[in-house]
Amino acid sequence: MFEFIFKDNIFIVKDKDMNKKTKISLILCLLIASVNLFAQEQHNFNLINKYFPARYTKNIGNYSNRLEKNGFKVRLDSITTLNWNTTTNSYEANSVTRKFYYDAVGNNILQVEGILMEPDEYSNLNKSEITYNKKNKAILVLKTTVVGVNTWINYEKVEKIYDDKDNNTITKFYQWNTNDGKWELYSFIYLNYNDNHLIISEIDSVSDKKNKSVTKIDFIYNSKGNNISTITTNLLNSGCPKFYKTDNTFDIDNNLTNADISFWDSTRNEWLVGYKLLNTINTKGETIESIYHCWDRNTNTPSDNSSRIVFIYNSTISIDEVAFPRNIELQEVNYRNQILTINIQNQKNNNWINNQLQTYYYSPFKANTNEVTKTNIIIYPNPTTGIVNINTIEKIENINITDINGKLVYYQTNNSPIDLSQNVKGIYFMNIISEKGVINKKIVLY
Repeated sequence: MFEFIFKDNIFIVKDKDMNKKTKISLILCLLIASVNLFAQEQHNFNLINKYFPARYTKNIGNYSNRLEKNGFKVRLDSITTLNWNTTTNSYEANSVTRKFYYDAVGNNILQVEGILMEPDEYSNLNKSEITYNKKNKAILVLKTTVVGVNTWINYEKVEKIYDDKDNNTITKFYQWNTNDGKWELYSFIYLNYNDNHLIISEIDSVSDKKNKSVTKIDFIYNSKGNNISTITTNLLNSGCPKFYKTDNTFDIDNNLTNADISFWDSTRNEWLVGYKLLNTINTKGETIESIYHCWDRNTNTPSDNSSRIVFIYNSTISIDEVAFPRNIELQEVNYRNQILTINIQNQKNNNWINNQLQTYYYSPFKANTNEVTKTNIIIYPNPTTGIVNINTIEKIENINITDINGKLVYYQTNNSPIDLSQNVKGIYFMNIISEKGVINKKIVLY
């Protein structure tokens, strides 16, 4: 079995010494565990990500402005997700761990996700590399998965297009065709904005070999910029175009307190509530508990199938002072302060039973954007046929190398020799973040 190891700030994939029978058994167990784990996570967060789209409930402004004006105190390094074992009444040892890496100004340029088997050893590994433009806007996300011994293969690519006001108007999703060795467009999102940069409509289109759908979401805001209502319609189904709607309620401090999800009943020709969200807000404006009720339409009362999420925060650090990935940011729009843990529970016999525990780990963020003109860092040879050596006594925060299009091709967090021999010959740009500042170098690969 191949496992992913994070050791000495370098990622390695190794084949453990085990017999064939043990390998097959363990791989099958891992596959089953992985499927169950992600299935449970998808089930529990389905209401959050689909029916209660938190990314649109508030306008948090331009993320890139935070890099310049507010700065960051800490950065999110990793998230671990543990599953509850009902037999042992404890959380399972293996976890899904996501690690995040950033550039000097706080842009998340790399994400790695896998099942933690032992300390610093992973399996079932996925990687996302994010490229940004000069305005700190993510323009490309390349997702790969590991196969065999340290072999990464493509599986998804996301492109983001912005208008002249820096609004993300188009997002395209591609999947890798292993037979043709090409990217195939299978989904896209169109977003329309008002003059206040609030999204007023979204069109989602999915078109692949198995599925085809086009839906539109319309957003209504109050005078404070809070999304108070959304209506989703199915543009391909003329017989029943209405799909579902969300009605959000906010308190005087703009905190989301509750929401109703209603589904269109074409027989009765009316909206019927299917789910209800109830948030508990503390005096600091933090959502400390979210309860999602499946709603009984006949009795107008909660059914037995409900979920609860309990949040714990660090109230001394505001969310604006935390550097974290863009996709995490979309879910954390309603957070006021640094999130520490998320405990997901399901209801059974009028009791709350643990399901998952997510723990967020941080480290101090040291922004150092001043370019250093005089440095003790020596890079050689340059030009090079592949290997680039870095000689320095300075502490290295990270090193990233991009091609002429701005695509990330290499990343590490030490001064070990860099091997570019597998890359296309040409010009590359090396960005070294050290304790003294930022060093930019042009590398010629021939």
